[in-house]
Amino acid sequence: MPRTTLTLTVFALLATLSSVLMGCETEETETSTPCVVNLESVSPNAAMTGETATLTANPLTTVYDSAVYIGGSRATVMDVDRTACEACDSCRDDEQCGACGDCDSCDATCTECVETLTFKVPDTETGVTTLQLFNAYGNTNTLDFEVLSSDTGTLPSDTGTNDTGLNPGKKPTP
Repeated sequence: MPRTTLTLTVFALLATLSSVLMGCETEETETSTPCVVNLESVSPNAAMTGETATLTANPLTTVYDSAVYIGGSRATVMDVDRTACEACDSCRDDEQCGACGDCDSCDATCTECVETLTFKVPDTETGVTTLQLFNAYGNTNTLDFEVLSSDTGTLPSDTGTNDTGLNPGKKPTP
């Protein structure tokens, strides 16, 4: 095919495609507005790397959609539990209330709902830092959280059968 014919064919295809696309209606999609997720508490509020802690917050989503940060380090989310939330969820659906908004008609029903998330403390610097949760609904306020040192400060292990443990390596006098 001569170059001029090829160019005109490509141009004709592009013009056709362009007119088809311009004539298409676009589908509107509903977008959700992020909300402030309420972080109520964390227990314990101090733990060593690798230990687990549980936070109470709402609204929660799933393990795969939740990110907990201790300082700048991401923790491993182990579990999300929503206890006694079925009636609250049903009421919110019936009243067409979102998970983030205030739903006065469901307030009494939703008091029983308790949402918790369990996470493993990441390997990060020891000391007092912040804890924050992010999920599809938004992010939480921060709470103080202390990462404890794994150094227990105990004496070295027993040095022998005749050792009292008071002066390692030195035998007690009879």
